Amino acid sequence: MSNKVMSEVREKYVQRFGDMLNPLQTRLSELQQNLDSIKDDHPGKQKARLDVLTEINKTKEDIENTRKNLEYSKTIPINRSNKVPKNISDYNVWNDCWYDEERKAFVTFNKYFEESTNARTRDIQLQYDKETSVNSGIIIEEEKIQFRFGYPAIMQKDSDNKDVLFLLSTLTDDMLTKEIVVARLRPKSLEDSLLYETESEPWIAIGTRGQRLCEKENEISDELGLFPKVPLEELKSLYERK
Repeated sequence: MSNKVMSEVREKYVQRFGDMLNPLQTRLSELQQNLDSIKDDHPGKQKARLDVLTEINKTKEDIENTRKNLEYSKTIPINRSNKVPKNISDYNVWNDCWYDEERKAFVTFNKYFEESTNARTRDIQLQYDKETSVNSGIIIEEEKIQFRFGYPAIMQKDSDNKDVLFLLSTLTDDMLTKEIVVARLRPKSLEDSLLYETESEPWIAIGTRGQRLCEKENEISDELGLFPKVPLEELKSLYERK
């Protein structure tokens, strides 16, 4: 893919989030007007104000998240798996995940979703398999999708049965940034936490919770001082002796 094409794809990525920002900003303005319109003689004034303030805070969070996604999209790696159908536009692709404009849904070949319980027994999946083939990926409704670091994600349960965002794309090494690795290994809060699958083998067992890292994750975690430093060659030697 040429630099010109990659630049055009990133412009489309950025435009996607720009289009998301406009209605959010309009909504925030409307909510602030609604708040100002609640006068002292309004019945149930306190509850009415609290309800609007809750919506305002949620909308502000959505605006901030969308702005972050927009910024990440300016430099995001442009990867396209050969599993993606040729008729899908590059700007609707994130490695092995893509947006199906006709069905208004996302499709992924991420093994986490392909191996999930009941992944292929859902009505939307049965219909998708009927229209395509049983090897055409896992389809997920658009309304369930959120974006994180410029990539589509969906809320899933982690090992502690807590809700956490899981990226739909399988990540290649160049997609693994410091921010993404920190969001998995040392998030500031549950809201900042993130899970994902990588194409590289996660063979390095390290950390107090026994995380298994691929070499790129280990390299980034070492650079950030997330774990005590252990030379990679020593880790390989230990691994090979098992």
